[in-house]
Amino acid sequence: MEIIDSIILGLTQGLTEFLPISSSGHLVIGKHLLGLSSPGAIIEIILHFGTFFSIILYYRKYLLELLLDAFSKNSGESRKIIGLILISIIPAGVIGILFDDYIEKLFTNLYLVGINLIVTGVILFSTRFTHNKTKESSLTITKVIIIGIAQAIAILPGISRSGITISTALFLGINEKEAARFSFLIALPVLFGASILKIKDAIAFSEDISTLNIFTGFMFSLITGYICLSILANILSKKKLWLFSFYCMIIGFLIFFL
Repeated sequence: MEIIDSIILGLTQGLTEFLPISSSGHLVIGKHLLGLSSPGAIIEIILHFGTFFSIILYYRKYLLELLLDAFSKNSGESRKIIGLILISIIPAGVIGILFDDYIEKLFTNLYLVGINLIVTGVILFSTRFTHNKTKESSLTITKVIIIGIAQAIAILPGISRSGITISTALFLGINEKEAARFSFLIALPVLFGASILKIKDAIAFSEDISTLNIFTGFMFSLITGYICLSILANILSKKKLWLFSFYCMIIGFLIFFL
């Protein structure tokens, strides 16, 4: 793997993990364009950790307050939020553990990515019709379970995790700010878990990837991810999430025609 490959993969992960255009789908496309049979277990772990830390960096103030309050005497709300986060990751965790080998095979199917990108586009476009709904910031167990199921569906390559979880939250009447924040908070254990699951592959398979390549991929993933979090927050505040639908559908159809 060349240094330019690490840069491209890092940019791809950072750009697509948070913008609702599917990081998994674009990494599959990137593999085909770069002629890589696989980015490699180590570099995949590093890329995921890059976006993992970009969430922590972006929400550092909120996360610090949440953790400090959770250990205080009057910490009912903070513990509730942490509990809801843990509940939301159960569907994705169960599917990821039970069907890991099968899901891994799906990442070689470029046409499946095309279909799922079109599906993502349809879901995103439908959020255009949620703007007249009464929005609230309250999260309930029922809503969180539904969002968790949506996140589990996003294990499929081409289905945007951020796109489907934020869209689902908007459909459930949750306001844009809370929808985005909860979507990225529940991404933390998922990104961490996905990296841990791949560690065994990284240990079992010796990869010829330099320390410079690993560091480069990590930094490009982290910095690009942080920037994209800011961009998406601004787009959501303007209720323009649906605009990403056109990109997803165009790329999805291009896969079939090209």
